[in-house]
Amino acid sequence: TVVFAYDDIYSVKYFGEPLRAYWKRDGKTTEKIIEEAFSKYGNFKSRCDEFDINLCKSAADAGGEKYAQLLRLSVRQIMAACKLVVKNNGEILYITKECLSNGCAATVDVAYPTLPFFLLYNPVLAEAIVRPAYEYVKSGKWPYKFAPHDLGTYPILNGQVYGNGFKMSMQMPVEECGNMIILIDAVCRREKNYSLANDNIRLLKLWSKYIEKYGEDPGNQLCTDDFSGHMPHNANLSIKAVMGLIGFSDILRALGDTNEAEQIEKVARKYADSACVRAKDNNGGYRLAFDRAGTFSLKYNAVWDKLWNSNVFTAEFYQTEIDKYKEKSLPYGIPLDSREKYTKSDWEIWAACFSEYKEEFEQFVHSVYAAFDTMHTRVPMTDWYYADTSNMVTAFRNRSVRGGLFMKLIFEKMVEQS
Repeated sequence: TVVFAYDDIYSVKYFGEPLRAYWKRDGKTTEKIIEEAFSKYGNFKSRCDEFDINLCKSAADAGGEKYAQLLRLSVRQIMAACKLVVKNNGEILYITKECLSNGCAATVDVAYPTLPFFLLYNPVLAEAIVRPAYEYVKSGKWPYKFAPHDLGTYPILNGQVYGNGFKMSMQMPVEECGNMIILIDAVCRREKNYSLANDNIRLLKLWSKYIEKYGEDPGNQLCTDDFSGHMPHNANLSIKAVMGLIGFSDILRALGDTNEAEQIEKVARKYADSACVRAKDNNGGYRLAFDRAGTFSLKYNAVWDKLWNSNVFTAEFYQTEIDKYKEKSLPYGIPLDSREKYTKSDWEIWAACFSEYKEEFEQFVHSVYAAFDTMHTRVPMTDWYYADTSNMVTAFRNRSVRGGLFMKLIFEKMVEQS
């Protein structure tokens, strides 16, 4: 047994304040941690083995053996791409790192696909992932009425750096407002405790109003798939706005504001119906953008509708999408949309969750597994690759977004609980 330890002394700078890693709490030193690692190795190893066995069984039951292998490969990467630190008041922050993309820290649209893993295994860490973004806005250092993209370049978290900081044309207003509401509601549902939402109700109302105003038919702006560029009338982005409103209506209902909750839900359902009508394509499936006939895209944002049983989208919507994905499938996955042949594996798994049938879900998993099994670039798991060749597109690798692969297990957990 060999132990190698690296002590970064301070882990991040959080608005000028140096913060230490969580493991250093109570005055622990590197030497003490190494000593514990040796003395408790047997216990740690048996716990890891137990976790591995349980993960493999639950994943195989949910999506087959290849799905289990994808999740096994993801666990260490998800956690290694985050940094757990402690503030002076004792609160924890779990900082996501955009490893080898642009280096941004605490990115909201990275937290979005990361969260499923922590919703399953540690909702306290899930809450710690969203904490930096709302604290940033509450500090008064964020100038807009929509949610931010990031808090800086790791390990310096002094404010957003993406898009030259505050440059309006490079913001993701509908994307990040929808993300923050969905993330906070998802954490509250998981913990069966809405105090997080109650503590941030002013911001949630602000962001809800923004997506209510601009989300039905988003303007020419970026979404999390920013590598594809700006695009107006993005159907999947509109779906995110719908789910953000559904999330906020759930929060309001849980906090006792039933009338407002019903009004928000009515708006969400109206927008969902509107999106389906305007996005429906004559060639089957639903368009990438409302005004682009003959296009398609993965409507992964609708996965929350399936998960929460909110039923704002019909069974016909999901089946039509699944049929379109099968039609457009390439040897190593389904393209993200009709503009390019590249895909995002986390979004593929979310879209695969639209299916009610395990065998169908396994078909989607098979192509993702084949991509990683044949990929020539030998790097930690990438989330962005070409679905026709399995070649990695660029430096999107070893990122925490692998957490999105665990979405199917959340569905299975809900079935168990019911």
